[in-house]
Amino acid sequence: MRNDAGRKLGAGIDIRGDGGYVLAPPSRHVSGGRYAVVQRGGELPTLPGWLLAAVQPPEIDRRPPATTSGVRDASAWARSALDGELQRLQAAVKGTRNDTLNRVAYRLGQIVAAGCLDEAEVEAVLVHAASSIGLGEREAVRTIHSGLTAGESNPRGPAGSPGPDMPSVHTSADSL
Repeated sequence: MRNDAGRKLGAGIDIRGDGGYVLAPPSRHVSGGRYAVVQRGGELPTLPGWLLAAVQPPEIDRRPPATTSGVRDASAWARSALDGELQRLQAAVKGTRNDTLNRVAYRLGQIVAAGCLDEAEVEAVLVHAASSIGLGEREAVRTIHSGLTAGESNPRGPAGSPGPDMPSVHTSADSL
């Protein structure tokens, strides 16, 4: 489950999931005081089904596009896109590497969602590439997960092969 600050369930209702944290006793408040337990005991109530459904991420259709409309080998295109994105990441200068990793992961997530690349393979290759340019593994994994997840909400395939719901390809770094 992803973190959310008032968008899914309404203003003032935060969701804490993957990568999130909560403050609990005896954590210190910014005022200097400490958080305290108001009431002890009892069990947490079961989460209602409607609330669980509201916080779940939408399912992503990962089927390959129905047609390649004249593109002979979508996997060759996808491999070329992967190679190009890895080159872009390798060329990133210090101070821009994490942002570049996020953008690269986003664009590759789009291709994963179109069924042209394997998500686990992309993640492994990106973690290795990120560590080779000096990013820590923990930071890289979080950034890659964020970028892939965002990109998967906007699938894309080879130019000239948009399926019924698939936009055409954008290769510019500024296409985000």
